[in-house]
Amino acid sequence: MSDTNENSDYLYVLSTFIYEPVRWCDRFGWRSLSTLEKQAMYHFWVAVGQRMGITDIPDSYDAFEHYNQSYEQQHFTYAVANQRVADATRAMLLGWFPMGVRSLANTAIPALLDEPLLKALGWQSAPAHLTTLLENSLKIRSRFLRKLPPRSLPDFFADQSIRSYPQGYKLTDIGPPSMLTDLNSTNERE
Repeated sequence: MSDTNENSDYLYVLSTFIYEPVRWCDRFGWRSLSTLEKQAMYHFWVAVGQRMGITDIPDSYDAFEHYNQSYEQQHFTYAVANQRVADATRAMLLGWFPMGVRSLANTAIPALLDEPLLKALGWQSAPAHLTTLLENSLKIRSRFLRKLPPRSLPDFFADQSIRSYPQGYKLTDIGPPSMLTDLNSTNERE
């Protein structure tokens, strides 16, 4: 990465793959993640970032979390591009829901986001009663899950079929068509 601003943006996005799942589990998971699990997530995503050529990755879980929070405080501001990407992502997510509940899901999505993010995306807050209902429902769900026996089989997202590739896919076939040859030759060298 040659451009410092570009690298700082990449660092922030990389950090979200660590800290957003941790925050979600802290709020709505059946338990919080252990220190060991958090460290594993940190080291996994640091390795991904290094392979992507991202530089200056903070050297500890806590330092990277501080970077994540500082970046949000300094850079979260509304931009038209933010709203376009967020609106497209929202439309994609809504496509996963049956037609009959899409309107409710559309209203509920902002209920799970905090105010700084909503402002940066140009979205309105969800009605307070809906936010309270949704958050409390997710917390009740987490308490209920704590009471269930451990799963007898793992449930990995990666093992589920992907609607975009109903017949499955090979990693060597994914990516911009014009770059596949270069991408695959790079992977073979590693």
